[in-house]
Formats: sequence, structure tokens, C-alpha cells
Amino acid sequence: MRYRRSNRLTNSNAQSNRIPWIDIAKGITIILTIIGHSLGYGTLGRNVIFSFHMPLFFILSGYTFHLSTNWESFAKRVKKDAVRLILPVLYVSFISIGLQFLFSTDHSRNNFFTIFCGMGRALFWASGVSVYDSPALGMMWFLISLFSARTIFNLLNIIFPSDGYKVIPILVGILGIFLGVKGKYLPFNFDVSLMATIFIVIGWELKNFLGTKNNASFQVLTIGFWLSCLRSGLYIEMASRSYPGILISVIEALSGTLILFWLSQRISFSWIATHALAPLGRITMTVLCVHHLDSFVINLWGRTNNIYLQCLSRVAIVITISILIELLKSIIIRGFNKTGQDNNTQMGK
Repeated sequence: MRYRRSNRLTNSNAQSNRIPWIDIAKGITIILTIIGHSLGYGTLGRNVIFSFHMPLFFILSGYTFHLSTNWESFAKRVKKDAVRLILPVLYVSFISIGLQFLFSTDHSRNNFFTIFCGMGRALFWASGVSVYDSPALGMMWFLISLFSARTIFNLLNIIFPSDGYKVIPILVGILGIFLGVKGKYLPFNFDVSLMATIFIVIGWELKNFLGTKNNASFQVLTIGFWLSCLRSGLYIEMASRSYPGILISVIEALSGTLILFWLSQRISFSWIATHALAPLGRITMTVLCVHHLDSFVINLWGRTNNIYLQCLSRVAIVITISILIELLKSIIIRGFNKTGQDNNTQMGK
């Protein structure tokens, strides 16, 4: 039996395929991601954010995923995901090469070649942290692993369409955890991608779960478990393959994710949610890419020692640039559409 998509979509909008609280959750989490990368290692704020922020995006991907039913639809899905997730990585990587060369004091051809080769190695391993003396790719690891995890989940559904299929992605995820813990890192961050299939499956199953487990007792239990893990210093960090307690850190990530989901649902009709957080959640790809490149202009917010001002200014700069890019994209798209309409009109005369 294959997985079937549930019709139970909390707070769904009849006029759109988008689910409002999901965009709100994404908007909140991308802000927290920027803040988390601004805080010092080991600080409480960073630990809180890292306990769920990356797993949340994988879980949301599973929640909204449309499984393929045959090889033809699978191929179309892979192509669509490659355009949506892998192309931005390549674009950002080329921009990063240019910025590294521009801000370098050495503008020789040899230095450009060194930077170019370094990016090639970073893309090959696609790791969020440096592995095997290869430079870290940075935040773009997430997009590559999201593409791989979605593809794995979809592929397993076609290959193993039986009732036992639900176990296979979990076993694949356990293999990814084992490889990461043992330091057996795979090219293209594939060991992390294997681990991420666990969160994709969790997201898929949550479609039927959220509507039945919103009672106060369960919420209090979830919050209590999450806080107790944080107090013990346990939290998952996928980029560096840190899975303390393994199952405990996975459940902790799920708990933190559920808490943010409940918060997003509760505030889904507020002004700030509908006019700020939800629109921001719809452009998280752009925000992530801009945030990946913002280290080149870190002096814009690093001029103050006040960590709160640093976080606020960094969030403001990244979001402002992202909005401007989205506006420019819409202008260009409208221009192309208008040109196409004009050409069709002339051809029809």
C-alpha cells in the first residue's frame, strides 16, 4: 500500500493551495535561522533555535509533499525539484566565487583558479562544515540534502509500495545517522540526506496527526520534554552530524517543531502573521540564499558589540535585500510576459 495524501489540511485556504500557518511557520523559522547564526556557539538562544530549525523545514517538506505514482511522474518530480533546489545552489555558488575574488586582496588568475577549485570541492562534498580538508559549502547544504531526501522518499514509495514501506525510510535514516556518527561522510552530503528522510516521513505522517493531537495535555507534555532536553544541553545539529541521544534528539526536534506549528496556527489570523510572517514564509528560498552570502558584508551589522542590535540589523538587512530581489524578479517576469503577449498579438495580425 502506497502512502496516500490526506485531505485533512489544518487551516487550509479554499482559494489557494498554500496553507497559511505553514507560511507563517516558515517565516518565523527563517528569522530564527538568521538569529541563530548570529549567536555564539553554546548560548541558550542558539541551542533553542538549533534544536528544531532545520528539521522543521524537512518536516514541512514532507507535510506538503506529493508522492509520485509511476516512473514518469517521478522523473517530472525530480526535474522540478532540481530546478527549484539545485539551480539556486549553483547560482549562489557562482556569486560566491565572484564575491570571494572581489573582496580578496589578490586579484591574480591563480587566486581566481584557487577560489574556483575550492568551490568545486565544497560543492562535491556539499557539507555544512568542513570535511576531509574540503571547505564547507555553508547553508546551501540544506537545499542539496532537501533535494536528495525528497528524491529518496519518493523513490522508496515506488520501489516498495507495500505495507512495510513505512519502515524503509526510517532504516535509511538510521543508516545516515550511523555514517555521520562514525565520520563516514558521503559526497553531496548524502549521509545527512539519508538521515533527513526520517523528518520527511515524520512530516508526511503529521498530516493525519496534527488534527487529533492538539489537546492541552499532549501540548504540555511536548513542551515539557523539549525544555528538559534543552536543559540537559541536548539538541540536534544536522550540518555537523551531531545527533546526541539519537532518538532523543530526533523527538526533541519534532517537539520543537510541533510547538512552533501550534504557535503559527494560533496566531494565523493576526495582522503581523498575515501581513508580515506569511509573506516572508513564501520567499524563504530567497532569504536563505541572501543569508548565505551576507557574511561578505558582515561589517554592516558587526560594528556594534550589542548582540541584540547585531541580530536585529542582520535580520533587517537580509530581509530587505530579499524583498528587493523578489520585487525585481516580479518586474522582470511581468516584462517578459508583456513582451510575449505583444509578440503573440503581432503574429495574430
